[in-house]
Amino acid sequence: MEPRNEDILTNETPDQPSSVEAEVRSAEIIPALAVEAEVVEVRPAENIPEPGEAVPVNHKRISLYDMVAIGLMAAVVFVVTMFLSIRVPTPTGTVMIKLANAFILLSGLLLGSWRGGLAAGFGSMIFDLMTPEYVPEAWLTFVRFFLMAYICGAIAHAGGTNAKRWGRNLFACVVSAVFSSIFYAAKNILVLMFGGSALIPAITANTMKFVASVPNMLIAVTVAMALLPALQRAFSGTTLGQRAQMQN
Repeated sequence: MEPRNEDILTNETPDQPSSVEAEVRSAEIIPALAVEAEVVEVRPAENIPEPGEAVPVNHKRISLYDMVAIGLMAAVVFVVTMFLSIRVPTPTGTVMIKLANAFILLSGLLLGSWRGGLAAGFGSMIFDLMTPEYVPEAWLTFVRFFLMAYICGAIAHAGGTNAKRWGRNLFACVVSAVFSSIFYAAKNILVLMFGGSALIPAITANTMKFVASVPNMLIAVTVAMALLPALQRAFSGTTLGQRAQMQN
């Protein structure tokens, strides 16, 4: 059977659309695709570090590095408190002249506010818990030295300086040491007043403790500022130190 002349001329089959219909459909599809393309918003990638740039760290959780750094510094604070101190008996209890306060300040300077605070608080509290005389006040010890290191770290690391400015570090150490002494004095006076003592007798009874606070402040600030440069160089060369600087 020979094909009809119409089929030969048009070269079309019944199943295929004509060229006119194809053009019409294309004209309908292309504007639709253009409309869809207009609503596609290409957003630039955010927070992608450049080559060689430090990767941002999540501040909302405590990492393993944080726990290791806090634990190591807490151990240092505990050991220094235990073995590098002089105990002086007084009528209202034992007074300690110690190097530990310097390492409380160094906790804040090296680790920053809250990490340094936790290290200082836990290290000091563990010492109290292992000394029967101080067990009842262990929680106050944690609060006092947590705040001491926290204030020091917050001032020294403010504005992303990472405790690199000598003048600010000295100011942070002095403010924190004075705060700790005021906290210590207020705590001792209030303890006696809650026990029935009047204000003046409570102050008089704690005179030796107040006098011991002065050398403790001077020792703490002097030793912390003297050791800080060497410890910063050593600490910044470790993974813990690098991550601590990134997160402060």
